[in-house]
Amino acid sequence: MSNTRAPQDVDPLQESMGALARSWTLVLLSGLISVGFGIMLLAWPKSTLTVIALVLGLWLLAAGLFQVVGGFVPDLSGGARAMYFFSGVISLVIGILLVKNIVSDQAGSTAKALSLLSILIGAGWLVNGIARLVGAIASPKLPGRGWSIASGVLGIIAAIIVLAWPLSSLAVLVWVSGIMLLVIGVFEVGGAVVLRSASKKA
Repeated sequence: MSNTRAPQDVDPLQESMGALARSWTLVLLSGLISVGFGIMLLAWPKSTLTVIALVLGLWLLAAGLFQVVGGFVPDLSGGARAMYFFSGVISLVIGILLVKNIVSDQAGSTAKALSLLSILIGAGWLVNGIARLVGAIASPKLPGRGWSIASGVLGIIAAIIVLAWPLSSLAVLVWVSGIMLLVIGVFEVGGAVVLRSASKKA
């Protein structure tokens, strides 16, 4: 009788998603998307509420999708993995609300629309930032951990600014959102470079 154990069955979907989540190109793409949306807002400072809702809604949809996929990274702890999935789903929901222009359709005035838009954007940044920060802190073996911590902190700072700072005008929201997306995107690109270097060494 042979003592050789049969190899464990591997879920093809989980294996492929894990490989995708480990890919530095995915992190790079996420960073470039953030940079692109940030530049778009800064280059168009006279954006309307509908345009801002659409741009930031699309960014939250992309960020939510990346975080759901990122939850398959094998170096993440169980709690961090759950946090990534949860924040990804929340981001997707908020992104859908913004893309469908719930803000502009249901608000009775520009002031109310701006306030509701700020709350949704701040909430999206907050859950994304917390997920990045907690996921990186709880996973010491995560490649590019420092960059993930930094981008998480920046996301939380962006959320605090948008939620706590009274945004008196649409222009202020555009500039704050554009700058924060640009900075977060740059840190994500930096993390992709570190991840690529780590994958080469491995």
